[in-house]
Amino acid sequence: MTSWGMIGLGEMGHPMAMNLARAGFPLTVFDPRTEVMEEVVSAGAHSVDRPAAMAAQADVIGIVVRDENQIRHVLEGDDGLFHSGKQGMLVIVHSTIGPTACQNIAADAAKANVAILDAPISGMRMRAETGTLTFLVGGDTDDLEKARPGLSAMGERIFHLGSIGAGQVGKLANNLVSLSTVMVVAEGVALAEAGGVDEEDLIEVLQASSGDSWIVRNWEFIRHRWRREHPLGGNGVADMVGKDLRLAVRLGEELRLPLPSTAIASQLVPLLVGRDALFADNTPETNA
Repeated sequence: MTSWGMIGLGEMGHPMAMNLARAGFPLTVFDPRTEVMEEVVSAGAHSVDRPAAMAAQADVIGIVVRDENQIRHVLEGDDGLFHSGKQGMLVIVHSTIGPTACQNIAADAAKANVAILDAPISGMRMRAETGTLTFLVGGDTDDLEKARPGLSAMGERIFHLGSIGAGQVGKLANNLVSLSTVMVVAEGVALAEAGGVDEEDLIEVLQASSGDSWIVRNWEFIRHRWRREHPLGGNGVADMVGKDLRLAVRLGEELRLPLPSTAIASQLVPLLVGRDALFADNTPETNA
């Protein structure tokens, strides 16, 4: 099997790494928090103390961190992959950072003879844990085929959408649709409750009616469990959701395509998923 590395063992990276280890892939992991590496190591992985050390042990390296700055640090920092001296490795960007950022990273990586595959993920932690993620891929076909066995160990659907950046475009478009739906469903719930219909009853009705959607079918998680199960609590969920929606708005601006509903959602949806009430007060939720 091709040797793999995984950098970033947070909400998504940890279960993804666990599935690679369970599938028997030679796996090396890195995260600044040594405690989160312990379970993956117990499943058969090896750990390193800096990204550059991973290059000697892995031919394909997935990065699951928050944003472009963190990816740049992992690649270009003093202990980054680009400073390992190894050429010919394949790095997979799983983070949602937007197409332009991914294209710029790929151009810089090419100077170090490192290939980049753009493969953001869809499915949230619940599907990461079951190995049923969806990967939206942009990049070279040969690079995708090299990565396919490992991606298949972590997910059930792989869509090759085009060149570098295409995966990011697909992910932002998907998140635009799904996350904006939170705003509409929350208004429907508020209307129903104001009129005397219980939230659970309405969700059951929506699931059996034309108002059904992935958000409706996972409403209890989206509105009531997600922030409690996220490592950074409600603030972490709100930050991630807001980032993805703002990236979609920014891409629309770059393409001179107005996205007015998404602009509204980028302001409102982070509040909806990060707090208990529809229109909560302005006190930020503290992380337990």
